[in-house]
Amino acid sequence: MIIATSILIFENSFDETAQHELAAFDGVEVHAVSDDQRQVVICIERESLKDVEALDESLRKISGVIDIAHHAVNFEEEVL
Repeated sequence: MIIATSILIFENSFDETAQHELAAFDGVEVHAVSDDQRQVVICIERESLKDVEALDESLRKISGVIDIAHHAVNFEEEVL
């Protein structure tokens, strides 16, 4: 299991459309939103690094997302 804390960066804001799109992903939780609504802290849980990479690609397709930054990653047994 891989657990990552990441920041989604939005061009304008984390609007209602983007909120609904993000809510559709299992294993992704919103933990905080910046005051200007342009940065969203999320926690990701996935089974493998390939799953994280696929999710990263999908998250970049959410309305208004311009980048995703993974700040902390726990690889658990993935590195064994």
